[in-house]
Amino acid sequence: MTENDKQWTCKPFWESQKTKYERLVQFFNADGQPNEWGNGEQPKRATRNQVYAYKMQYEVGDINTERAGGDWELQRWDAWNSLKGMDKFTALVDFNRLAEQVLEKLAIVHENPNKAEEDKTYKFCVD
Repeated sequence: MTENDKQWTCKPFWESQKTKYERLVQFFNADGQPNEWGNGEQPKRATRNQVYAYKMQYEVGDINTERAGGDWELQRWDAWNSLKGMDKFTALVDFNRLAEQVLEKLAIVHENPNKAEEDKTYKFCVD
C-alpha cells in the first residue's frame, strides 16, 4: 500500500477518534473522574489516574510541571509522566478506549460496535 493510500485511510480514522474524544471527555472532570457513577462501581484510583494521564498527554503533550503535591496529585503526576514521549494520536485513541471501558462498567455508555474495525485501522495507521 502506498503512503498516499495510507493517508486517505488514516485521516478519516483520526477525525473519527477526535469526534469520539469530544463526546467521551464530557463524561469526566478535570481530574479524570467520571461526572456520574451510573449503576456501576467507582473506578479504581489507578484507572482514574490513567484517564487523566491520557487526556493530558493528548491535550498538552509531555508533562510540563514539577512533581509535587499530596498523594493524589503525585499519583496523577506519575501516571502522566509515564506517558512521556507518547504521540498525541496514540494518547487520543488510548483515552477513548479506556474512557469507553470505564463508562461501560458504570452502565453509562454501551459497547462500541465498531471496536474491531477501529482496532484494525489503528494498527494499520500507526505502523
